[in-house]
Amino acid sequence: MILDWLKIHKTEVLLFLLAFGLRFLYAVFVQLKFGSQGFLAYSDAFSFYLPLAKNLVENHIFSMSSAPPYVPDAYRTPLYPLFLASFLWFKLPIFSIVFTQNILAGAMAVLIYKIGLTIFGSQKIGLGAAILASIEPMSVYWNNLLMSDYLFAFLFILSFYHFALKRYYLFALFFALATLTRSIGIYILPLFLIAMLWKGAGWKKIILTIIIFFAALFPWM
Repeated sequence: MILDWLKIHKTEVLLFLLAFGLRFLYAVFVQLKFGSQGFLAYSDAFSFYLPLAKNLVENHIFSMSSAPPYVPDAYRTPLYPLFLASFLWFKLPIFSIVFTQNILAGAMAVLIYKIGLTIFGSQKIGLGAAILASIEPMSVYWNNLLMSDYLFAFLFILSFYHFALKRYYLFALFFALATLTRSIGIYILPLFLIAMLWKGAGWKKIILTIIIFFAALFPWM
């Protein structure tokens, strides 16, 4: 049964392994040569993400403060620090965070392939875009840093996949999660709403999409 599934989804499996494998090999190289510090090469990991995640685990508050009183921080989006906090809570090594980000990269390559099939109806376009996203050097580099970029990219691509399939309510939910990772999503939303109007989605669906999006954002906003 598993072999039958692998035969049917051979292309998706190979794309996943390509994107994941390249990043995993690079992560092993970084771990062996530089240790865990190699994944913290960008200052935002020290300045923002790890302090927020640490305070979530140890002090149960979303705060940048290094000592009491812990002042809540509403300026920064919460999803990536929560993502990191889940690993810190289980006392897992930093390599496990990067490993998970590599899995997301593999899944993103598959989604890009499927988006190409959905929008253009062309396996060549979907395959070409997915391979390019998988092997692009800066993508491999950034994926192995403790930065919110790749979690945002994965959630953005996932939401775009549902948008391409006209699953607008799922799109709104996942795009809200992407926005809770990087706030730039708020500025991109109007483009999707215009596209929905152009596709003839109807005002009811557009309004419900907006409501779902901002309902998910409301606790942070």
